[in-house]
Amino acid sequence: MSPHLGLLIRRNPRIAAVLALLLGGTLAETAGAAEMMMYPTATSSFSWPTATAWAPISGLNDPNDGVSAPENDFVGDSANACAYYAMDSNYIYLRMRVQFSGTVDSSTFRDFHTFYIDRKGYGNENGLPDYGISWDSKSNDTSNHGLEFQIAPTSKPTTWGDLKMDDKDNSTGSKLIPDINGTATGGSGIASGWVSHTVGADGYIRTVDGQSTTNFGTTTYIDFAVSWNYLASQYTAYPGGATTNTSALGLNQQWYFALGTNHATTDHGYPSADIAGGANASTAFPSQGGSGWSSVVSTAIVPEPTALILLASAGVLFLPRRRSS
Repeated sequence: MSPHLGLLIRRNPRIAAVLALLLGGTLAETAGAAEMMMYPTATSSFSWPTATAWAPISGLNDPNDGVSAPENDFVGDSANACAYYAMDSNYIYLRMRVQFSGTVDSSTFRDFHTFYIDRKGYGNENGLPDYGISWDSKSNDTSNHGLEFQIAPTSKPTTWGDLKMDDKDNSTGSKLIPDINGTATGGSGIASGWVSHTVGADGYIRTVDGQSTTNFGTTTYIDFAVSWNYLASQYTAYPGGATTNTSALGLNQQWYFALGTNHATTDHGYPSADIAGGANASTAFPSQGGSGWSSVVSTAIVPEPTALILLASAGVLFLPRRRSS
Protein backbone atom coordinates (compact mmCIF):
# COMPACT_ATOMS: atom_id res chain seq x y z
CA MET A 1 0.00 0.00 0.00
CA SER A 2 1.16 3.53 -0.72
CA PRO A 3 2.67 5.47 2.19
CA HIS A 4 0.33 8.33 1.33
CA LEU A 5 -2.71 6.17 1.98
CA GLY A 6 -1.01 5.01 5.16
CA LEU A 7 -0.67 8.62 6.31
CA LEU A 8 -4.38 9.18 5.65
CA ILE A 9 -5.24 6.07 7.65
CA ARG A 10 -3.09 7.10 10.60
CA ARG A 11 -4.83 10.45 10.84
CA ASN A 12 -8.37 9.12 10.67
CA PRO A 13 -9.40 6.12 12.83
CA ARG A 14 -12.77 5.93 11.06
CA ILE A 15 -11.05 5.42 7.71
CA ALA A 16 -8.81 2.77 9.24
CA ALA A 17 -11.80 0.88 10.60
CA VAL A 18 -13.63 0.84 7.27
CA LEU A 19 -10.54 -0.21 5.33
CA ALA A 20 -9.89 -2.99 7.82
CA LEU A 21 -13.30 -4.43 6.92
CA LEU A 22 -12.76 -3.95 3.20
CA LEU A 23 -9.33 -5.52 3.18
CA GLY A 24 -10.16 -8.47 5.39
CA GLY A 25 -8.29 -7.30 8.45
CA THR A 26 -4.94 -6.67 6.78
CA LEU A 27 -4.34 -3.63 8.97
CA ALA A 28 -3.26 -5.88 11.83
CA GLU A 29 0.36 -6.78 12.56
CA THR A 30 1.36 -10.45 12.48
CA ALA A 31 -0.18 -12.20 15.47
CA GLY A 32 2.33 -12.90 18.22
CA ALA A 33 4.88 -10.37 16.96
CA ALA A 34 6.98 -8.69 19.62
CA GLU A 35 8.25 -5.14 19.23
CA MET A 36 11.47 -4.03 20.92
CA MET A 37 12.78 -0.47 20.90
CA MET A 38 16.52 -0.44 20.25
CA TYR A 39 17.36 3.26 19.95
CA PRO A 40 17.68 5.80 21.55
CA THR A 41 16.82 3.58 24.56
CA ALA A 42 14.81 0.45 25.25
CA THR A 43 12.13 2.60 26.92
CA SER A 44 11.89 5.29 24.21
CA SER A 45 8.34 6.11 23.20
CA PHE A 46 7.56 6.67 19.54
CA SER A 47 4.54 6.36 17.25
CA TRP A 48 5.45 4.13 14.29
CA PRO A 49 3.43 3.84 11.06
CA THR A 50 0.53 1.40 10.94
CA ALA A 51 1.01 -1.94 9.20
CA THR A 52 -0.48 -0.74 5.91
CA ALA A 53 1.45 2.53 5.80
CA TRP A 54 4.56 0.67 4.61
CA ALA A 55 5.13 0.40 0.86
CA PRO A 56 7.57 -2.17 -0.61
CA ILE A 57 10.82 -0.88 -2.08
CA SER A 58 11.05 -2.46 -5.51
CA GLY A 59 14.27 -4.17 -6.54
CA LEU A 60 15.58 -5.23 -3.11
CA ASN A 61 14.01 -8.68 -2.72
CA ASP A 62 16.62 -11.27 -1.86
CA PRO A 63 16.83 -15.07 -1.45
CA ASN A 64 17.89 -16.87 1.71
CA ASP A 65 21.65 -16.92 1.16
CA GLY A 66 22.34 -19.25 4.08
CA VAL A 67 24.33 -16.63 5.98
CA SER A 68 25.65 -18.22 9.18
CA ALA A 69 24.12 -15.49 11.35
CA PRO A 70 20.45 -15.28 10.18
CA GLU A 71 20.11 -11.76 11.56
CA ASN A 72 22.55 -10.76 8.79
CA ASP A 73 20.64 -12.46 5.97
CA PHE A 74 18.25 -10.18 4.06
CA VAL A 75 15.23 -12.03 2.66
CA GLY A 76 12.13 -11.08 0.70
CA ASP A 77 10.09 -11.83 -2.42
CA SER A 78 6.91 -10.73 -4.16
CA ALA A 79 4.80 -12.22 -1.36
CA ASN A 80 6.73 -10.65 1.53
CA ALA A 81 9.09 -7.87 0.52
CA CYS A 82 12.62 -7.43 1.83
CA ALA A 83 12.42 -3.66 2.29
CA TYR A 84 9.74 -1.03 2.80
CA TYR A 85 9.39 2.69 3.35
CA ALA A 86 6.83 5.14 4.69
CA MET A 87 6.88 8.86 5.30
CA ASP A 88 4.99 11.78 6.68
CA SER A 89 5.82 15.44 7.18
CA ASN A 90 8.00 14.64 10.21
CA TYR A 91 9.90 11.43 9.45
CA ILE A 92 11.15 9.05 6.77
CA TYR A 93 10.63 5.44 7.90
CA LEU A 94 12.65 2.53 6.52
CA ARG A 95 12.19 -1.22 7.12
CA MET A 96 14.35 -4.24 6.28
CA ARG A 97 13.53 -7.94 6.71
CA VAL A 98 16.10 -10.43 8.02
CA GLN A 99 15.92 -14.20 8.32
CA PHE A 100 16.15 -14.27 12.15
CA SER A 101 13.26 -16.42 13.37
CA GLY A 102 13.67 -16.37 17.13
CA THR A 103 12.65 -13.95 19.86
CA VAL A 104 14.71 -10.77 19.75
CA ASP A 105 16.32 -9.61 22.98
CA SER A 106 18.97 -7.05 23.86
CA SER A 107 21.80 -9.42 22.87
CA THR A 108 20.47 -10.63 19.49
CA PHE A 109 22.08 -7.96 17.32
CA ARG A 110 25.81 -7.22 17.57
CA ASP A 111 26.55 -5.99 14.09
CA PHE A 112 25.58 -3.30 11.61
CA HIS A 113 22.64 -2.96 9.22
CA THR A 114 22.66 -0.10 6.73
CA PHE A 115 20.32 1.57 4.27
CA TYR A 116 22.60 3.10 1.64
CA ILE A 117 21.05 6.07 -0.18
CA ASP A 118 21.94 7.43 -3.61
CA ARG A 119 20.01 10.59 -4.37
CA LYS A 120 19.24 10.82 -8.08
CA GLY A 121 20.54 14.00 -9.66
CA TYR A 122 22.89 14.81 -6.81
CA GLY A 123 26.52 14.17 -6.00
CA ASN A 124 28.74 11.70 -7.79
CA GLU A 125 26.00 10.04 -9.92
CA ASN A 126 28.30 7.03 -10.46
CA GLY A 127 26.51 4.55 -8.23
CA LEU A 128 28.25 5.42 -4.97
CA PRO A 129 25.98 6.07 -1.99
CA ASP A 130 25.63 9.72 -1.10
CA TYR A 131 24.61 8.83 2.46
CA GLY A 132 23.88 5.92 4.74
CA ILE A 133 21.46 5.38 7.61
CA SER A 134 22.96 2.65 9.75
CA TRP A 135 22.29 0.75 12.96
CA ASP A 136 25.58 0.04 14.74
CA SER A 137 24.65 -2.47 17.43
CA LYS A 138 28.03 -4.12 17.99
CA SER A 139 28.65 -2.68 21.46
CA ASN A 140 25.00 -1.99 22.37
CA ASP A 141 26.23 1.36 23.73
CA THR A 142 23.51 3.69 22.48
CA SER A 143 25.09 6.77 24.05
CA ASN A 144 28.07 6.52 21.68
CA HIS A 145 26.72 4.38 18.84
CA GLY A 146 23.31 3.18 17.64
CA LEU A 147 21.61 5.06 14.80
CA GLU A 148 24.32 6.63 12.65
CA PHE A 149 24.26 9.00 9.68
CA GLN A 150 26.96 8.19 7.14
CA ILE A 151 28.59 10.13 4.33
CA ALA A 152 29.85 9.14 0.89
CA PRO A 153 33.13 7.27 0.50
CA THR A 154 35.94 9.02 -1.31
CA SER A 155 36.35 6.42 -4.03
CA LYS A 156 34.32 3.77 -5.80
CA PRO A 157 34.95 0.24 -4.50
CA THR A 158 35.62 -2.76 -6.70
CA THR A 159 32.82 -4.86 -5.17
CA TRP A 160 29.96 -4.31 -2.74
CA GLY A 161 32.05 -6.01 -0.09
CA ASP A 162 34.71 -3.31 -0.46
CA LEU A 163 32.30 -0.48 0.35
CA LYS A 164 33.24 1.47 3.48
CA MET A 165 31.33 4.42 4.92
CA ASP A 166 32.21 6.83 7.74
CA ASP A 167 29.86 8.61 10.11
CA LYS A 168 28.97 12.23 9.62
CA ASP A 169 30.71 13.21 12.86
CA ASN A 170 33.97 11.55 11.72
CA SER A 171 34.16 9.65 15.01
CA THR A 172 34.33 5.88 15.46
CA GLY A 173 33.78 5.85 19.21
CA SER A 174 31.35 8.59 20.23
CA LYS A 175 28.22 10.53 19.26
CA LEU A 176 29.45 13.94 18.21
CA ILE A 177 27.53 16.78 16.66
CA PRO A 178 26.43 16.52 13.81
CA ASP A 179 25.54 12.81 13.95
CA ILE A 180 22.00 11.64 14.78
CA ASN A 181 21.20 12.76 18.35
CA GLY A 182 24.84 13.77 18.73
CA THR A 183 25.62 16.00 21.70
CA ALA A 184 29.37 15.77 22.26
CA THR A 185 32.00 17.95 20.65
CA GLY A 186 35.42 16.93 19.42
CA GLY A 187 38.60 18.56 18.25
CA SER A 188 39.29 21.06 15.51
CA GLY A 189 37.01 20.63 12.55
CA ILE A 190 34.22 18.95 14.52
CA ALA A 191 30.91 20.74 14.86
CA SER A 192 30.32 22.61 18.11
CA GLY A 193 26.60 23.35 18.15
CA TRP A 194 23.26 22.91 16.46
CA VAL A 195 21.31 25.64 14.72
CA SER A 196 17.50 25.25 14.86
CA HIS A 197 17.80 21.71 16.14
CA THR A 198 16.59 19.79 19.19
CA VAL A 199 18.55 16.67 20.12
CA GLY A 200 16.47 13.69 21.24
CA ALA A 201 14.01 13.17 18.40
CA ASP A 202 16.42 12.77 15.47
CA GLY A 203 15.79 9.09 14.97
CA TYR A 204 14.63 5.75 16.32
CA ILE A 205 15.18 2.03 15.74
CA ARG A 206 13.00 -0.92 16.68
CA THR A 207 12.80 -4.60 15.83
CA VAL A 208 9.58 -6.55 15.28
CA ASP A 209 10.09 -10.30 15.41
CA GLY A 210 7.64 -13.12 14.64
CA GLN A 211 6.90 -11.98 11.07
CA SER A 212 5.40 -14.91 9.16
CA THR A 213 6.14 -15.22 5.43
CA THR A 214 5.05 -17.48 2.60
CA ASN A 215 8.51 -18.72 1.64
CA PHE A 216 10.96 -17.79 4.40
CA GLY A 217 9.27 -19.01 7.55
CA THR A 218 9.36 -16.58 10.49
CA THR A 219 11.39 -13.42 10.01
CA THR A 220 12.21 -10.16 11.80
CA TYR A 221 11.80 -6.52 10.79
CA ILE A 222 14.35 -3.83 11.61
CA ASP A 223 12.66 -0.42 11.44
CA PHE A 224 14.36 2.97 11.21
CA ALA A 225 12.90 6.46 11.60
CA VAL A 226 14.89 9.61 10.81
CA SER A 227 13.41 13.08 11.09
CA TRP A 228 13.32 15.45 8.16
CA ASN A 229 14.27 18.12 10.69
CA TYR A 230 17.55 16.33 11.37
CA LEU A 231 18.27 15.87 7.67
CA ALA A 232 17.68 19.59 7.08
CA SER A 233 19.30 20.85 10.30
CA GLN A 234 22.49 22.87 10.40
CA TYR A 235 25.53 22.86 12.62
CA THR A 236 28.43 25.19 13.26
CA ALA A 237 31.71 23.67 12.12
CA TYR A 238 35.18 24.79 13.20
CA PRO A 239 37.67 26.12 12.33
CA GLY A 240 36.05 29.11 10.72
CA GLY A 241 32.66 28.90 12.39
CA ALA A 242 30.83 28.23 9.13
CA THR A 243 27.19 27.12 9.35
CA THR A 244 26.82 24.02 7.23
CA ASN A 245 23.91 21.89 6.04
CA THR A 246 23.83 18.46 7.62
CA SER A 247 22.63 16.69 4.47
CA ALA A 248 21.22 17.13 0.99
CA LEU A 249 18.32 14.74 1.67
CA GLY A 250 14.75 15.92 1.96
CA LEU A 251 11.23 15.80 0.60
CA ASN A 252 10.41 15.92 -3.12
CA GLN A 253 13.50 14.02 -4.23
CA GLN A 254 14.25 10.67 -5.85
CA TRP A 255 16.37 8.10 -4.01
CA TYR A 256 17.85 4.70 -4.73
CA PHE A 257 18.30 2.35 -1.75
CA ALA A 258 20.65 -0.56 -1.07
CA LEU A 259 21.03 -2.77 2.01
CA GLY A 260 24.26 -4.01 3.56
CA THR A 261 25.21 -5.83 6.76
CA ASN A 262 27.99 -7.69 8.54
CA HIS A 263 28.21 -9.69 11.75
CA ALA A 264 30.20 -8.62 14.84
CA THR A 265 31.31 -5.44 13.06
CA THR A 266 30.64 -1.72 13.54
CA ASP A 267 29.13 0.41 10.80
CA HIS A 268 32.67 1.46 9.86
CA GLY A 269 33.31 -2.03 8.54
CA TYR A 270 32.56 -3.71 5.22
CA PRO A 271 29.15 -5.23 4.32
CA SER A 272 30.60 -8.68 3.68
CA ALA A 273 27.74 -10.76 5.16
CA ASP A 274 24.95 -9.81 2.74
CA ILE A 275 23.73 -7.28 0.20
CA ALA A 276 20.05 -7.22 -0.79
CA GLY A 277 18.55 -7.15 -4.26
CA GLY A 278 20.13 -10.41 -5.37
CA ALA A 279 23.65 -9.02 -4.97
CA ASN A 280 26.30 -10.15 -2.50
CA ALA A 281 29.66 -8.99 -1.21
CA SER A 282 31.51 -10.31 -4.28
CA THR A 283 29.16 -8.58 -6.77
CA ALA A 284 30.99 -5.95 -8.83
CA PHE A 285 30.07 -2.50 -7.61
CA PRO A 286 27.47 -1.18 -10.06
CA SER A 287 26.64 2.07 -11.74
CA GLN A 288 23.64 4.05 -10.47
CA GLY A 289 20.58 1.84 -10.16
CA GLY A 290 22.54 -1.33 -10.97
CA SER A 291 22.77 -4.67 -9.16
CA GLY A 292 22.08 -4.20 -5.47
CA TRP A 293 20.29 -0.87 -5.87
CA SER A 294 16.52 -0.49 -5.72
CA SER A 295 14.23 1.16 -8.19
CA VAL A 296 13.79 4.90 -7.66
CA VAL A 297 11.70 5.92 -4.64
CA SER A 298 10.07 9.35 -4.53
CA THR A 299 10.08 11.29 -1.26
CA ALA A 300 7.20 13.49 -2.38
CA ILE A 301 4.07 13.39 -0.24
CA VAL A 302 1.13 13.66 -2.65
CA PRO A 303 -2.57 12.73 -2.53
CA GLU A 304 -3.35 9.12 -3.43
CA PRO A 305 -6.15 9.10 -6.06
CA THR A 306 -6.79 5.35 -5.77
CA ALA A 307 -7.17 5.71 -2.04
CA LEU A 308 -9.79 8.39 -2.47
CA ILE A 309 -11.70 6.19 -4.93
CA LEU A 310 -11.59 3.28 -2.51
CA LEU A 311 -12.72 5.41 0.41
CA ALA A 312 -15.49 7.00 -1.60
CA SER A 313 -16.78 3.58 -2.64
CA ALA A 314 -16.83 2.59 1.03
CA GLY A 315 -18.93 5.60 1.92
CA VAL A 316 -16.18 7.14 4.02
CA LEU A 317 -16.06 10.39 2.06
CA PHE A 318 -19.35 12.16 2.38
CA LEU A 319 -20.68 15.16 0.51
CA PRO A 320 -23.10 17.47 2.37
CA ARG A 321 -26.65 16.21 1.95
CA ARG A 322 -28.98 18.69 0.27
CA ARG A 323 -32.07 19.39 2.35
CA SER A 324 -35.44 18.76 0.72
CA SER A 325 -37.45 21.92 0.20
